[in-house]
Amino acid sequence: MNQEETIATVAIDIGTHRVRTAVVGRSEDGTTRLLAYGCVNTRGLEAGQITDTQRASEVVEASLYQVKQQLGDVGMIRVAIVGIGGMDMQAAPTDSQLQRQKKWSNKSLAVTFDDITKLRNSHHRVFIPNDYQQLELVPTGYSVDYGELTMKPVGLPAQHIQAFYLSIASHRTTIDTIYECCKKASVAIKSLLFSPVTSDRIVLDPQEKKDGVIIVDIGFETTNVLYAKDGLWQIVFPMPIGSNHITMDIATVFELPLEMANRLKKEYGLIAPKMGEDEEGNPVPPEPIVMAGIDKEIDPVLLQDVIAARSEEIIDRAVSSLSTIVNQLLFDPMVLTGGGAMLPGLQDFATNYAKRQVRIGYPNGIFDLAGEAASPAAVNVLGMALYGFEITSVGKHGYLTRLYDWVNGG
Repeated sequence: MNQEETIATVAIDIGTHRVRTAVVGRSEDGTTRLLAYGCVNTRGLEAGQITDTQRASEVVEASLYQVKQQLGDVGMIRVAIVGIGGMDMQAAPTDSQLQRQKKWSNKSLAVTFDDITKLRNSHHRVFIPNDYQQLELVPTGYSVDYGELTMKPVGLPAQHIQAFYLSIASHRTTIDTIYECCKKASVAIKSLLFSPVTSDRIVLDPQEKKDGVIIVDIGFETTNVLYAKDGLWQIVFPMPIGSNHITMDIATVFELPLEMANRLKKEYGLIAPKMGEDEEGNPVPPEPIVMAGIDKEIDPVLLQDVIAARSEEIIDRAVSSLSTIVNQLLFDPMVLTGGGAMLPGLQDFATNYAKRQVRIGYPNGIFDLAGEAASPAAVNVLGMALYGFEITSVGKHGYLTRLYDWVNGG
């Protein structure tokens, strides 16, 4: 696909452990493909907060450089949707309504982009602390004449329109440092988001959101919990616990460096160790783990117990926190995303522990995904890229913009 045939969006997910950048293109026939993907280990961030803007900006630049190498001569990326996480983030549902004057022709009743703008500007305000600032209103659905939710209301005949949003806010200091970081990296922020709130576009189908579903987005130092029902996000909140806590537990119990503890976590995870048998067929404890670079034998049963304890805490805190807010959570299914969702054996473990259907959330709906871009770790950045198709300005191709505009600041 060349730039004349492709409309595209650019998204950057600035995480505590990694910065991910995705360029997603959509051709005139509606086919959506990954054009470029970059992933760089983070420096200058702790627990979702930028502690060193210079080092953080260098990581963003490195991720953008990876993407540029894949795009070739298209140009430098100048504008992007940026996502962040951390405990400073707040998300609250809100809505607005518009009663339109009745017209004689169905054409004059059609919803316009002006109507969408009016709805956005008249939404019900949510409480935001004085030291916080609203980042974005993310549309989660539109109801036309009290009908089923849709994400594409423009062009539909309607007298009454109701819009539903997720209002995203963060601490002003956090926002300032993100903008400073991106400015140092020479990229303008088109929209600043709480990273997981657009993940539904890449990992859920509309029926799941209607029936009720929990997303548990397990990051490096924080876990984001999202609950959807009746087609809309109902609750979104972060928790100060993530996959790195499992690594630190392993390091503490077995007195290992973090790097070695992380290797054990990734290789063995929650896969039950195989019991051995003696000559008479009686079960015997499994063989100890011997791994290059580790100068001691590791008890596989104790290792699984350590990993299971923290995994139980993550799942339990997510479900119990929701249960205090949602009266009838019942057995709504759970989708696990984020880098922490790739822990071996986590799906079966979570299914048994949470007593509900659990699946790992892999990105779908985009062609040419490979490597990490096809994993749960890429769900947030790819979801933000798809969101970009919804918010870019009206042009020759409707409300989308060409790849050239994104990479050259248009």
